[in-house]
Order: sequence, then C-alpha cells, then structure tokens
Amino acid sequence: MRGRQYILLAVMIVICCYLLSCSNNIDNTTESDEATELIKPPIEYISPEEYSVYTDLIEAMDAIDTKKKSIPFIPSEYKLLVIEDHTPDHVETINLQYVDSKMPGIDPETLTDFRARNQIEYPLERRFGFKIDYVFISNEEMAALHSHGEQDAFWDNFYDRYPESQGILSLSRVGFNNRMDQALVSIGNQSDWLSGSGFFILLIRLNGTWTIRDMVLTWIS
Repeated sequence: MRGRQYILLAVMIVICCYLLSCSNNIDNTTESDEATELIKPPIEYISPEEYSVYTDLIEAMDAIDTKKKSIPFIPSEYKLLVIEDHTPDHVETINLQYVDSKMPGIDPETLTDFRARNQIEYPLERRFGFKIDYVFISNEEMAALHSHGEQDAFWDNFYDRYPESQGILSLSRVGFNNRMDQALVSIGNQSDWLSGSGFFILLIRLNGTWTIRDMVLTWIS
C-alpha cells in the first residue's frame, strides 16, 4: 500500500514539473513576442513601423480641431494626396533645437534617432495605409511642370494634372525612442506659392495606434 502511495506521489511530482515547464515556456514566448515588438527598426531603409506612423498621422489629422490648432491640410477634404517620392536629404540642426525647446515631453532618444535617420534622402514606396488615394511626384516631374521657366504657371499646371489634390506633401523619416512608444516626424505641405506650412509632430503609441501628442510649426508661407 505504501509503495503505491510513493508511486502516486512520484507521478504527481512529474505532472507538476511538466505543467510548470509549460507555463514557463508560455511566459518566455510572450516576453519574446513583446521584445520583438519593441525592437527599433534599422536606419538603412524605411521600416513598416514608419509607414504605420505616416498612416496613423494622416488619419489623425482629420480629427484635429482646426479652430484650436493649425495643420497642413485636412485629408478628408481632398480626393488625392500628392507626395514627394523621397524624404528630405537633411534636417536643419536649428530646427531640431527649436523643436526640443518647444516639446517638453520629447525623449532625447527620439531626437537622436530622428537626426540619424534624416542624414540622406530615402525613396518612399507604396506601403501607406491611407483611406484616400495617393500618388508620388518626383523632382523631375515638378521641374517639368514649370512652363518655359514661367514660375507662376507651375501651380496651374500642377492642378491640371492633379485636380482635387491637396498640393505637394513632404515627409521625413521617423525617429523613435528605444521603447518604440514615441515617434517624431517632420511634415510639410505646399498648395500654392504663398500657401504652405511645415510641422514637427510628436506621436505616442496607444493600443497599437500612433496618436498625435504635440505639434510645432517650423515654417509657413
């Protein structure tokens, strides 16, 4: 009888050890998955997470109360977005210093990463998730829209080709902090010679969505 009790006890110990091992494996897998989500993307190319920031940003601009805040444009008012086909080749240091002074919640890591990602220009690809349709425009196409060097003809030619568009949108690379829950992007839009503006926009990630936290106007025309 006692022998059976020992056997039963041994079996229970083995089962408990097995269940404990399974639980640890599940915990480790969960921790690994979370760690993967928090890995900062490489600088060498525009990552999927950067396209997520662009997409969420444009969607969020529709919800901004324009009576309280200025924005480059309201996406839902247009049928087409025209976007420069590359990011800027540099960002002025003075602009970053200004942004740092005007955004008290920005993480120094975010600024450092933004600076590193915007040393040279990078081509943009059709990987946005916008609800609105969009096209890319190149420097060569913009140069061709100038009619025999007549500057004033540019926007007439542009809107003949892209009616019901918002103008020309430029997007920088996106800088992140190490936790990947804060992002900084520079955005600018020009719709006529004396109608344009540019902003640095700080976003935070809430429940998987990038949400606007702060905006700083850096230029206007």
